[in-house]
Amino acid sequence: MNNVFDGKLFANQYYLLLKEFLIHHDLVDKVSLKVILANDNPASKLYVAVKERVSREIGINFHVIKLAGNSEQDNILTLIEAENINEYTDGIIVQLPLASEIDVNMVLNSIMSTKDVDGLSAINLGKLISGDRKGFIPCTAFAVLKVLFDKGIEISGKTVVVIGRSSLVGRPISILLSSKPYDATVITCHSKSTNLDVYVRQSDIIISAVGKPKLIKASMIDGYPYVIDIGISRVEIDGNSVLIGDVDFESVKEKVKFITPVVGGIGPVTVLMLMFNTIKAHLIRYNKFDILEKLEKLVEV
Repeated sequence: MNNVFDGKLFANQYYLLLKEFLIHHDLVDKVSLKVILANDNPASKLYVAVKERVSREIGINFHVIKLAGNSEQDNILTLIEAENINEYTDGIIVQLPLASEIDVNMVLNSIMSTKDVDGLSAINLGKLISGDRKGFIPCTAFAVLKVLFDKGIEISGKTVVVIGRSSLVGRPISILLSSKPYDATVITCHSKSTNLDVYVRQSDIIISAVGKPKLIKASMIDGYPYVIDIGISRVEIDGNSVLIGDVDFESVKEKVKFITPVVGGIGPVTVLMLMFNTIKAHLIRYNKFDILEKLEKLVEV
């Protein structure tokens, strides 16, 4: 039995469904996503290119606003404010990382909450905590939930170990899975956690998002859990730059029921949930809640 998740195949099936959905509801090129790219990071440029390709394939109007990598914070905030009041913009995201001197939280919180389709503003994180379905779930956390749901992996009452507590990934996942109706027993571990292996061994589901290469080793695994690896690190091996996950993939995959690889794992599904959030933002903005209900049934979690 193949226990390795194919995120590209999974996401592609839903991309087709979203494309058909936009065609059926006469929404092709009427939903608009703006991406602000204010860094010179090659990986960021690649991620933006993937989002652009998928957006155009399914019929979302996509536009990249490029700024110099050394752009001042005020320039980014001014640009966000312009898009906040742009009546033709449904969703706004700022591609991270930003320069070290920039206050990332201030930038993310300057995005109007109804256009914050990455779901990273304090308002949307607050809605996540309160269970407000009109908010936007952070895309990576949403992707994890979508994979668990579609693969029929039981969450309620299960012990889920989340390694990482960042506001971008770890914390939203912990909040989401411990909330109704998912009702998992969540143990959140981080850099200060001692005896990590003890927590990992008792888990039914392991979700790691710290970016520490091969943190989770086969010797730490017991009871054939489900493993979702979100952490990505670029390391040099024999002179080659290689992407490595938090999980020692080759050894761990033999001891689990299910595992996501670093490349072609959760990443494509994260892009899928960004597309969902962007369409949702458009429908909410135009009070098309009947169509939104159909969208939520199509991409059910």
